[in-house]
Amino acid sequence: MCVLFLIIIHFSPFTFHSSLFTFHSSPFTLHFSLFTIHFSLFTLHHSLFTFHSSLFTMTPNDCFRLGKITKPFGFKGQVIFFLDVDCPDDYATLDSVFVEVKGTLVPYFIESIAINGNKAIVTFEELTPQEATALVGCDLYLPLDLLPKLDGNRFYYHEVIGWQVIDSEKGNIGTIASVIDYPAQALFQIMQNDKEILIPVIDQVIDKVDREEKKMYITAPNGLIDLYL
Repeated sequence: MCVLFLIIIHFSPFTFHSSLFTFHSSPFTLHFSLFTIHFSLFTLHHSLFTFHSSLFTMTPNDCFRLGKITKPFGFKGQVIFFLDVDCPDDYATLDSVFVEVKGTLVPYFIESIAINGNKAIVTFEELTPQEATALVGCDLYLPLDLLPKLDGNRFYYHEVIGWQVIDSEKGNIGTIASVIDYPAQALFQIMQNDKEILIPVIDQVIDKVDREEKKMYITAPNGLIDLYL
């Protein structure tokens, strides 16, 4: 009986010591978990900061114009978009857009969008009717890398800036400096040294779009080029 008691006494300190070790290790585990959580929050904060910074530095030169907010809709802060694009349905799953407010591109997140032709009813996240009304008339932008890829003789105006223009009769007539988008007719503004040549942007003129060589092959209307040279 006495021997058994001694064994228990001898074993109990070990058990007690083991418990202390477990208790001591738990704060370490808790501290490590808190450190992990803190690091995760830091990483999240850093990601949000990076995202915010990229949005802050976005300019119209980094974007293409999607359209315009034309009017408010309903009583829940919704607005009407006019989508100035060839294929509005390409943007049926749009989840955010930049709105140009007083010369600055401001990101707005989209809760829902319903497209009908070139118009769309859009619900922004957390937008009051008063705020929606204030956005009427503002232009809409998206980053250039969101543009659908085009092939064949279809092209975006911004992508041909700097291309060489090769006429079927005159040969190389210069470089595309800009595309002047007049309401009645868009025009290539082509610069040959200090001389300006304006060529209509129409299917009948454009023979081939060579993206690899960055060249536009055309057949200009008879006598048009001679007017500028």
